[in-house]
Amino acid sequence: MAVVKGAVRLLPLVLGCTILGACGSQSNSITSESASQVAQQVSTALSNQHSVHLKGTIQSNGQSIALDLTAVKPKALEGSLSIAGTGGFKIATSDGNMFYLTPDDQFWQSLAQGNTFAVQLLSGKCISASGSTPGVGQLTNGVSEITGILSPNAGGELSNTNGLTKGNVTTVDGQQVLPLKTTDGSVLYIATQGQPLPVRADAPGGGYIDFSQWNSVSSVTTPTGCIDYSQLAQGLSTPTP
Repeated sequence: MAVVKGAVRLLPLVLGCTILGACGSQSNSITSESASQVAQQVSTALSNQHSVHLKGTIQSNGQSIALDLTAVKPKALEGSLSIAGTGGFKIATSDGNMFYLTPDDQFWQSLAQGNTFAVQLLSGKCISASGSTPGVGQLTNGVSEITGILSPNAGGELSNTNGLTKGNVTTVDGQQVLPLKTTDGSVLYIATQGQPLPVRADAPGGGYIDFSQWNSVSSVTTPTGCIDYSQLAQGLSTPTP
């Protein structure tokens, strides 16, 4: 689970000050307001958001991590993560504590550490693990960070970021946006039409995340028949006979 832990640990670096939003047909007032005032408007708009889709690629420590996730209040999440050279997995949780992971074969090979029999046996299978399972606690923290962007307090936290500045109006995928720049190198692109919420975030270490499909999902469905990871871990570490 070390790779899972490392992958999720990277997400807060991008999402801790990232808030994305939807677009509309009418212009809003953010271009004439201060960065702090824009952040407050973001906070107000977020209070009506229940779910959001996140998709992008993060570059960190020489790794490329692709994510395709849907977050649902208060702590539900489903989608997939993929680490270049390591493989990927589907992930689902309805409460931010019990996780259901379905690794691909490449990821199983990394997890099984050369146990080819285990890889063949577990291909296509999902595993379940609670946040109290060793190595899984970072998943709990990561989900809290991701679903935290749906919190009405997120915009207020952004407004307290020292050195927050506005850039010049530009476009992201054809949508007019106002950049908000932070001292850590993050750039948030806030929609200038409709609700004043960002539509993209550039990460300090490279890569970006796009946000869309606000309020399109009401709940997360978790898989059944998964293998308990705490029972599986010892078998994966046992050499093939």
